[in-house]
Amino acid sequence: MKASVGAQHQLLVIQDLDTKIAKLNYSRRELPVRGRIKELQAEIGEGALAVENLQSQAREAAAALKNLEMDAAQLQARIEVQEQRLAGGGKPAELIAIENDLQQLGQRRDNLETAQLEAMEASEDLEGEIGRARDRMQRLTAAVDKLCQQLAEEERQIDEQTRQLEAQRQDAAGLVPQQLLDEYERIRARTGGIGAIAVQDRRVIGVPVEFSVSQWHDIGAADPEDVLVSEDFDYIIVRL
Repeated sequence: MKASVGAQHQLLVIQDLDTKIAKLNYSRRELPVRGRIKELQAEIGEGALAVENLQSQAREAAAALKNLEMDAAQLQARIEVQEQRLAGGGKPAELIAIENDLQQLGQRRDNLETAQLEAMEASEDLEGEIGRARDRMQRLTAAVDKLCQQLAEEERQIDEQTRQLEAQRQDAAGLVPQQLLDEYERIRARTGGIGAIAVQDRRVIGVPVEFSVSQWHDIGAADPEDVLVSEDFDYIIVRL
């Protein structure tokens, strides 16, 4: 294949633009703010599970407190019955038995009241934890919203730079024969990004590639309009 020296040099312009575009695309994918958003979103997910667990504990605590209240009400009713029996009088042995029963019932009432207080405190503590967890999730959500706005702005800036480079690439590609451009694109797709390399004074510029003495001789002896392709690396060789 032959192409003018100017057209071959345009490949280097296109290669430089393609490299810059690729770097921008990588930067866009790897923006630090994107990783931070994922971290905070994970924390929000963990927070939601924590709130759900605390709410389950709170429901259990409320049910336990309700049962204690029912037990206390039943116990109080029995105490009142026994007190009425004691006030009504009767045989000494029966009255002694009632008094003993009342004493035991009073002790059980004291224990129930203590248990009720502990259950109420536990329920209040859980509600406090739920409130604090929800507040934290709200702060995290607000932080994510702010970071998403930052991400959108950073992406917008990168996209604008990319559009400008793509416009320059389109202009440069218009100066290259289609056959040569297709060859460049084929090679670039195969190598993962590099389609053309520059050489000058037996030096490869910008790419860690080495040629043998015989290869350098062939490069130097070729017609300036010959399109050279490295046999070992498959890059188009552009001479400066």
